[in-house]
Amino acid sequence: MIDKIEQQIKGLLAANKSKQGIWKELSPTIDQSKLIFHLNNLALPSRGAKVQYLVLGLAALLILITGRQLYAITIDSRIDLALFLGLIPPIIHIYLLREILLCHRTGFQFTAILSVLALLRPENRIGFEPWLYLILAALAGGLYYFLFPKKDNFIPPASSP
Repeated sequence: MIDKIEQQIKGLLAANKSKQGIWKELSPTIDQSKLIFHLNNLALPSRGAKVQYLVLGLAALLILITGRQLYAITIDSRIDLALFLGLIPPIIHIYLLREILLCHRTGFQFTAILSVLALLRPENRIGFEPWLYLILAALAGGLYYFLFPKKDNFIPPASSP
């Protein structure tokens, strides 16, 4: 479920309010560390609208990889430890899919990093699978740098004592 703070911030960002304005409005009533996290974790709606098809393409690629992994672990009809261990990457992919579709910074970061790390597993280096992971990493990294440029990071103003 989406946090109430996140819903408030998304509504204010959709109303073209600046992050500084949101900080001034919400910082007296909300935990400031959570507010800073959400301000830095959410993409501006104007930037997200520009790349919505690329985000959907990234999500589709992640769904394809997840489906292939689920199919591969269900080929063997036994229920054992290997089945449960094989379910770990698809569960992580479902979490990443949620974060990507919500345009959260952490989703793009983790997708780029984990797709490169997935190439360390031998079963991910067969056929065209390495290319899928490399495309996934490049697309997630590119979208991360477009949606969350360094200059847009929110740094709270120093409070005067």
